[in-house]
Amino acid sequence: MSDDATSTETNEPLTERTLPMPWLDADVHWGVRAKRDGHGLRFSALNVDIYGDVPDVWENKSEIPRGAIPTDNVERMGYSIFEKSEVWSELCADLYEEAIQRRWQSSIDIPWETLEPLDTDVERAIDQVCTLLSEYGWLKAQTIGRWLSEISYGFIEVKLFLGTVIFDSARMFETFRKRALANGGGLGRGGKNIRYWPLTQSMNWSEFVVATILHDSFMLTVCQYGAQLARNEAERRMFRLTGQDLARHLAYAQDHTRYMMLKEPQRREEIHRYLTKAEYYVHKDADETLYSAIAVILSDGREMAAGAMPDVAEMRRRQVESYLRRLETAHLGDRRGRLHESFQGWLGLPPEEEAPAEEEAETVEA
Repeated sequence: MSDDATSTETNEPLTERTLPMPWLDADVHWGVRAKRDGHGLRFSALNVDIYGDVPDVWENKSEIPRGAIPTDNVERMGYSIFEKSEVWSELCADLYEEAIQRRWQSSIDIPWETLEPLDTDVERAIDQVCTLLSEYGWLKAQTIGRWLSEISYGFIEVKLFLGTVIFDSARMFETFRKRALANGGGLGRGGKNIRYWPLTQSMNWSEFVVATILHDSFMLTVCQYGAQLARNEAERRMFRLTGQDLARHLAYAQDHTRYMMLKEPQRREEIHRYLTKAEYYVHKDADETLYSAIAVILSDGREMAAGAMPDVAEMRRRQVESYLRRLETAHLGDRRGRLHESFQGWLGLPPEEEAPAEEEAETVEA
């Protein structure tokens, strides 16, 4: 410190006697210790004493860390979500740990060297599926990023986990773009993406979350089929790893919706309206590109693709069943009787052949 340093309060030279240190005598929660377990020092272990107190409404509008001592005259940071029921899930801290533990890199964890030349129709079909999955990853990363800045600092577990969802979604965009460009094919036709309007134009976070239950359930089923139909280990692994990420995202979406239903049961009809809206826009999109590409992959070419449509119908049925099953865990089991008629039609199409077995990508304790 230079000799001419002065106190901003007294305009006197700073010395050992005048150097301000009020923080040394602050009433902190001394002696509180976060404890390790067999998995190390996990984030959930920090929720001890006052540091684990997450109020129903977080009233501080600054970026003060939860449990820190407030400072006067601090600027507001522009947050708009202060209600715990709008964002909370008890799983967030552990899902964050799991996301970190299961991180992967498409550059080195996908064995790109296993790619080999494919029939032109099959390559174009796989590239088309990858194009649409890549688009979805980009859209999710962008939209969650917008909402992340709205959630107040009091819900740090949620914010940390959503940071990993943005990263996962960006990696989904990257991985499937790489596959489309890595084997002599290229990107296919972009989707209409009308189906995603409830995500891009959602008016509150819970509307966004319940819409992701629909879309992530559908995409997870696509990944399960993709892993079964893969022509090489690179494709098999990228579908499985992406499915693992989507299952983790769904775990948050389901548990948050369950928590909200328990805390605010009066919102049930509101949430059903959001689901009706999401289902309607999937129906309105009417873009069959993904399903026709799956048919070409199933039949090893365009000539016999029509014969694969019963298997595609079975895949659609599984998409809707997966969606309904997840809503049941979120205390929205009455959705089955309210489904859009097009979804009811998908459920009514009986399978004609055994489709690839559905493998639920499981989340594990970090």
